[in-house]
Amino acid sequence: MTEYPPRRDVRNAALARYLNKSDMCVWRWKRDPVLNCPPSYEVNGIEYNNLDLWDEWIKARVINFGDDRSRVIPRVRRIKKMA
Repeated sequence: MTEYPPRRDVRNAALARYLNKSDMCVWRWKRDPVLNCPPSYEVNGIEYNNLDLWDEWIKARVINFGDDRSRVIPRVRRIKKMA
């Protein structure tokens, strides 16, 4: 018999805390078709989210600037205010 790892399913408020974002931010992300967020599912009228899918989604969106030297952002010189 094969044992599967337990699924990490949470409600929307716990997902927002996990991502360190507001509830409204997560709500907007889920409704934006361009972002293609992981789907949630409903059980007895309560919406649940799989944290493993959200982890994969976040990792796919990460940009690694350390490997590409051409993407270095130049420093901006601050202009002193004249008194």
